[in-house]
Amino acid sequence: MVEECLTYVGTEGAPTTLDGVTVSVNGTPAYISYVSPRQLNVEIPDTVSTGGPVGVVVSYQGQSSIAASLMINPLQPGLLKGTQFVVAIHGATGTLVNAADPAASGER
Repeated sequence: MVEECLTYVGTEGAPTTLDGVTVSVNGTPAYISYVSPRQLNVEIPDTVSTGGPVGVVVSYQGQSSIAASLMINPLQPGLLKGTQFVVAIHGATGTLVNAADPAASGER
């Protein structure tokens, strides 16, 4: 079990080992930016191809998980707001831009 730790990597860039945790995607080390007992934030290596499932292995202090299968999709620019994937938010109100509430020309 991962120890209670909250670590954020700032301007130094992300390492491939953080607090004893490593993650590999199809055998390639992934950059880790955050580790806690319930969450890992990692960057999928740019050498991993899209369109097919890949194996993801998490290791902690030399003990590795079984490979989990993850589908890698092509890039989808956008933002997460809560549990919703959004493309844009109104600057003035913070509400989602959608068909019922479109962005206005020149809006910031």
